[in-house]
Amino acid sequence: MIPLLKAKTKEEKLKKKIAKLEQKEKEKRYKKLAIRKDQEVFLEKKPDGFNKGFVFGQSRIRDQRVEKEIVGATLVLIPNVDPYWKVDNIFKKKKSIKSQLIFKSEISEKKLEKLRESAPKTPGATRMEVKKFLEVNHRNRDLYMLSAICTNKMLKNTKGEKKDIVDGLKLAVIDAATAVVSDGLSLYNLQHFFEIYFRFLEQLKVYQTRVYASVNSEGPYAELRVNLSNAMQINDLLYEKKEGCFNMLSFVSKNFNKSSQMHTRFDLLSIRRGVEYINAGLATKKMELGTAEEVINTVMGILTTLVKVPILEPFIEQATKYLGGSNSTMKLKVVGIHSSRLLFEFRVAVILREMDTMKKLARRVFQLNLALIKTVKKRSIRHQSEYDPYQNLAHAIEFSANVMDKSTQETMIKTAVKWLGNVSALDSSKDIKFARNADETILRLDALLYAKMQDVPFDFESEM
Repeated sequence: MIPLLKAKTKEEKLKKKIAKLEQKEKEKRYKKLAIRKDQEVFLEKKPDGFNKGFVFGQSRIRDQRVEKEIVGATLVLIPNVDPYWKVDNIFKKKKSIKSQLIFKSEISEKKLEKLRESAPKTPGATRMEVKKFLEVNHRNRDLYMLSAICTNKMLKNTKGEKKDIVDGLKLAVIDAATAVVSDGLSLYNLQHFFEIYFRFLEQLKVYQTRVYASVNSEGPYAELRVNLSNAMQINDLLYEKKEGCFNMLSFVSKNFNKSSQMHTRFDLLSIRRGVEYINAGLATKKMELGTAEEVINTVMGILTTLVKVPILEPFIEQATKYLGGSNSTMKLKVVGIHSSRLLFEFRVAVILREMDTMKKLARRVFQLNLALIKTVKKRSIRHQSEYDPYQNLAHAIEFSANVMDKSTQETMIKTAVKWLGNVSALDSSKDIKFARNADETILRLDALLYAKMQDVPFDFESEM
């Protein structure tokens, strides 16, 4: 009996030793997968990676250096696609005890002005000074913007690797966005945010194109290449908005051309007060940046453009809560802002081929605009913003034509045609352009309904 027990013990020891070695080998393999912290967060939410057919780090035949480079280039500046770009309002964070004890007072406006002057001349030295102030002024939005300006200027003067420039601009974009999102909507902040944001997209495009060209369309990196291709298409979609953003900024700046007004913020408190004045019949009430009506109209115009910049969504969300007051004109514009954002998200979902998301977004656009039309159904249509809700019904239908089931699509089309049929009686434009547009849209929807019933595919991408 004793020899048998010894033999069994030896066998168990050997098994344990083998298991231990296998575990060490497994840990050794995983240690090689050195991925970005932001990518780790992303993968926690989407374990299957950016593309559902890809599982990060599973192939043993992929070169880890190449794999890391591709993943590093697969950046999409949309928070719900890549969580790295989620920007927080600094005023929602708890103030540290250290901050309260060491530096109780805020930095003076005079000192900020000096930093603004030195930032383009000596960005390196100014950035170091700004960082020191930020250590004890965590809630100063102006310092975040100055940090971004200095970083951007420093990178313009460097001839480093493209990846290093992209990585540096990533930090600048986050700092600049933080300043705007933290109730920092001013013309000065917008100007510098756009410069940094679109420069980053330009540099990223160059870097992504180089990495994409270096990877074969077949083989171990094929699925990673698909992810990169999707990211490039989405970033192109974001970059398309550059001209519109700068045109809006130029238009608004003409009305606020005094140097002092460049730094004055269209803050949430001003927006709320402006809406209250308008609802109380005091549209001409003077405010810091003009009358209540002028301020609210300006904010509406700015937000209509900013909805195409997803990382600024937290500020847009807050501002529209105040703007959706009892005034029907404001309701029209707020719904227009939300619809524009949802339709933009729809285009992203098309690139990613996320059918469920496309259905959800199309229904949301349809329901949002239908509810508004029912609220203002007797209102005359004089301007494009008053016709947009009717047009958005058609957009929601046409864009989602290939993803909706027949029954849902038929109901949506019949409902849209019914309300579009009322446009001719409401059109008060000089050339009756909205009535003509509505008639043309009804014809398209009728054709779509026929095609749907005949199971003929509809090319929604060309319609976009």
